Amino acid sequence: MLILVAATMSGWSYHRIHVRSNELIFSGLEVTLPGNVEPDFGAVAMTDEGTNIPLYRVAVEESVFGTYASKSEEKYADFGNALIRRKEADRMANCHGWVFTAGRFLLKGNDVDRILCDNHYYVVSVPKPRDIVIYRNEAGAILHTALVQAVLSDGTVITESKWGVDQRFLHLPTVQPYSQLFEYYRTARPTHLIQIRESNHLDADDRNG
Repeated sequence: MLILVAATMSGWSYHRIHVRSNELIFSGLEVTLPGNVEPDFGAVAMTDEGTNIPLYRVAVEESVFGTYASKSEEKYADFGNALIRRKEADRMANCHGWVFTAGRFLLKGNDVDRILCDNHYYVVSVPKPRDIVIYRNEAGAILHTALVQAVLSDGTVITESKWGVDQRFLHLPTVQPYSQLFEYYRTARPTHLIQIRESNHLDADDRNG
């Protein structure tokens, strides 16, 4: 992946990125979810310490999602050439779910703190590839998760993240519509993926017919 990122970045002007980043207008840009977010009872997620983590999916008609996905270029026009698109929009996962469930589910930001704690993440000041980036609002709530894909020789950090159920991009840590309050996290675990197993869960109404 590092080789791929380095090759991709070779055609991306460092000067243009930084100039463009300073010009970005974040006001009014929202990363929304189409349809309704619903619990997914078909699988169970768990941290290393045994805490259950709820999993979610977006319930939306294909035609509605298709319209939503088709507007990506319009929604992110203010970012100009400061983004490199890595994958088209899909509704299977959001940013947290892309990092922690391999793109299979949506996770809520308020559950990410428990993952960080139970899976023994710690804050680092100098990031390395495969570290994660956690973005928070002023109250400390988690808004976004990204993955460090490369650190260039001059110290420039290149991250990758999925913007809601929209597209996935390579970008500078500051170039996103979520927050400018972020920290880098690292873990000794070999992967960021949480434990997920299939569930035969039925609620009380289902069991009673």
